Amino acid sequence: MGVLALLVLLSGVVLASYDSEIPTAVRPAIISTSGESPLTWPTVSSLVRTTNRDDPDTLYKRLLYSNSPETFSTSRRILYNSNSLSSGNSPDHRVVYHHENSTGSTVKLAVVVENTSASTQATLNSPRYGKYVYSNSDPAYAGAQATKLYLSGAYSFSSVTIPANGFRELTIITQSVGNAKVASLLCDIHCSGSMRVYVVEVGATEDPAAFVQSNKNNSSYYLPVSSGTQRGDFTTTDVFFDGTLTPDTKADYQIKAGNGGPDAYATGYDYTLYNGGGSQTLVGNYGILYTFSYYIPTWSSSNRMFIGLNPRGGPSRAAAYGTHDLNTVEDEYIFGSMTALTQCGDGGNYGGSYKYVWWQWVPPLGSFLPFLMLHTSY
Repeated sequence: MGVLALLVLLSGVVLASYDSEIPTAVRPAIISTSGESPLTWPTVSSLVRTTNRDDPDTLYKRLLYSNSPETFSTSRRILYNSNSLSSGNSPDHRVVYHHENSTGSTVKLAVVVENTSASTQATLNSPRYGKYVYSNSDPAYAGAQATKLYLSGAYSFSSVTIPANGFRELTIITQSVGNAKVASLLCDIHCSGSMRVYVVEVGATEDPAAFVQSNKNNSSYYLPVSSGTQRGDFTTTDVFFDGTLTPDTKADYQIKAGNGGPDAYATGYDYTLYNGGGSQTLVGNYGILYTFSYYIPTWSSSNRMFIGLNPRGGPSRAAAYGTHDLNTVEDEYIFGSMTALTQCGDGGNYGGSYKYVWWQWVPPLGSFLPFLMLHTSY
């Protein structure tokens, strides 16, 4: 989708990504002043990629993804609905959307839950979510900020009850979206009962739940998918990379993610009741939670590690945020505030009992592809 951008580390180290940038790239003791392209770095082959860790629930977890059409120009429409979800398979799912309002007016962008049982009450809660609205002049910014807030774990909501055959707006995650604004959401949900999830846009003062209840069987209120974007229920919500990393040689490594090669794209199906898109491939794996867990057997405490992404923040915000467990800074955004768009994660010094690196990342909605996780040390 986009070109690779320059990756800049906290220490002032510059890693090139275009041939034209290589002459100005510098890295102490490793890269000469003539530079080196990270695209030539070896791939970490010792890490094992899985989509679960022996958790049978992950077979039934769904990424409920709404990004097609990415831009809507007609007001009062249903943008997406999930298949019927049952907590008997898995109670945990993730709702993700990224949409631009081009209707000319402010709209309410909401998630509505329908209880598909005629006799049993349903409930759900959210252990964490992130949402954000920003100008369409920088559509990736909304995705980056929503990702940051999601990873922070600072936002959650307690149990919401939906009566049998009832409809309920999840008001805490509803967003008011002005014209020419972009809205993003990542929201984990824990469910009890049988339900269907909708993403809808309605008038600024309209009741989204009543709108869905009245119009869910009217095909004219559904928008079709658009080329180059996806929506649907995807069978991958989480990706894990586990293994050993040995950077004592001061070598550079890359891990390819969201590229459809070693890191396969998630597949799914668009169950939207009308104008559904059928089988879907989630190019980029947006909204999927990546967890990286490395064992470092012989790290010298005199060396340091940096963790970055390429493309970096810049126009794509691809290196926006993550968390990690390190001896120097624990459970923080390893990519910093990104206010200057120049930051990368500082892994700190290793030695003694500090033998593990653990961090999480979500490809921010609206960012460019592909992604490379870059590890460098000196």
